[in-house]
Parts: sequence; structure tokens; C-alpha cells
Amino acid sequence: QLRALSGNPAVDGILLQLPLPNGLDEFAALLAIDPGKDVDGLHPYNQGLLLRGETTFVPCTPAGSMALIDEARKLLGLPKSLDGLHAVVLGRSILVGKPIAQLLLQRNCTVVQCHSRTRELATECRRADILIAAVGRPKLVRGDWIKHGAIVIDVGINRLDDGSLAGDVTFEEAAVVAGAITPVPKGVGPMTIAMLMKNTVQAAQQGEKL
Repeated sequence: QLRALSGNPAVDGILLQLPLPNGLDEFAALLAIDPGKDVDGLHPYNQGLLLRGETTFVPCTPAGSMALIDEARKLLGLPKSLDGLHAVVLGRSILVGKPIAQLLLQRNCTVVQCHSRTRELATECRRADILIAAVGRPKLVRGDWIKHGAIVIDVGINRLDDGSLAGDVTFEEAAVVAGAITPVPKGVGPMTIAMLMKNTVQAAQQGEKL
């Protein structure tokens, strides 16, 4: 069915909602999507282009996060250039962690990618001028892990036992220290949708429909 949609000229973009149910092959499903219609930028071809620094469909959440970083720096009166800044990424998924690390590298940041086996995680976070949290662990990052004035992008969205939502960062603590921080919810999510719309328009234009 994905191949049929890929070959349908009436379809401009295809978004595969991950993770897939148990028993379905995620990689095979991604391969079945036409890279020119892969509006979430997860096809291996598009990921390879991103690794090379070529123009491609950038995964939506990382693209939205980068836009938020630029806007935060503008509001803080800081230069747009990220040259030499220390960026720490918590998480290494193909959805967020790996692509946003590449985007930060392309902007000349020094990037440290942390994961479940990282030692001295709090120490790594305290060095970050830019901190991206995308691990799916509620309130993992505490306020005393944040460097004063850092920009904190909280990608995590976790449902707590009381039904409320929380990010990967302890917002109330971190907001006192950070120069800028995204809330959860209504932080990164709306930007993800905006970037999805941007990629869909791009796909339509590449298909010579506009």
C-alpha cells in the first residue's frame, strides 16, 4: 500500500507514524516510501543527504527545534551564528536525536550526544549552551543540570500517573536558570506540525503541482 501511494501522482507527501505496531518492519516500511514524498525525512536516502549536508527533507521535530533555537537567540539578543557553541543532545533516535545532532554540527556547534550508557550525564548537561532533551523520561533533567543562560529544547512528552503531561526536563526548576526553555505541551509540538506543512509544500513543488 505504501508503494501504491508513492506511485500515485495525486499524493504529495507520506508520513509514517512511528513507532509501528509490533510485528511490522519499520525499516521495510520506510524503504517503501518514495524519498520525494518522505515529508518526515526518515527514508535512508534522505537521511544520507542530511548526513552530507545536502538539501533534503529535514525531519520535522529537529527542524522545528532548530527554528526555536534561532528564535530564542534572537529574543535574547544573541547572534544567529552558533559557531563554537557547546550543544548536548540527550537521545539518539532516528526521529530526533541523530538528525538534530547533524543539524547542530552543520551550524558549527561542538556536539555531545548522550544516551542511556553515558557516564556523568549531569556533568555533560551543565556544559551545554544548547541542551536538547529527547529521551522520553519524565523530568529527568533537573534545574541544577542547566548552565546559566542556556537554551533548553524539551522534546519529551510523557504522561504522568495523574494524567498530566511532563517533558524530559523539570520545567519549574530549569526555567529559573535557562535563558530560554520550551514548555510541554505547546512547545516543540506546534513547530513540528509547521515543519511538516513546510515539507509537504516542498514535496508538492518538487512534484510540479504548484
